Amino acid sequence: MQSIYRPSSNSPLTKGAALEKNTRCALNFPVNAGYMIYSISIYNLGGKQIESYRNLGGDSGVASYEIGSDSITVVFTTGATYRYNYQSAGSNHIEQMKSLAISGHGLNSYINRNVKYGYVK
Repeated sequence: MQSIYRPSSNSPLTKGAALEKNTRCALNFPVNAGYMIYSISIYNLGGKQIESYRNLGGDSGVASYEIGSDSITVVFTTGATYRYNYQSAGSNHIEQMKSLAISGHGLNSYINRNVKYGYVK
């Protein structure tokens, strides 16, 4: 289950707004012509934590990720969520993506260069 909250420019997020338990989300707040991206960690139905991507390069399209034993689920700043696993993208790519996700640098570029369409369909 995925829930995305994107306030329009005329409907600001209310202070203290609640998110449902077991919801995956990305919050985008309009700022001038661009967006400020706020990532939060919450728990999904499987009890695994979705980690905020550290984005050490400062320009990533990745907001958060979840690592599984043979997979990685990536939530992009657009709100799109893609799951990649050993079968869809290959174990070497998945293990490299896990490493990049944990390090907080290079995941978006790696996906675009190597496994862009290798997600689980």
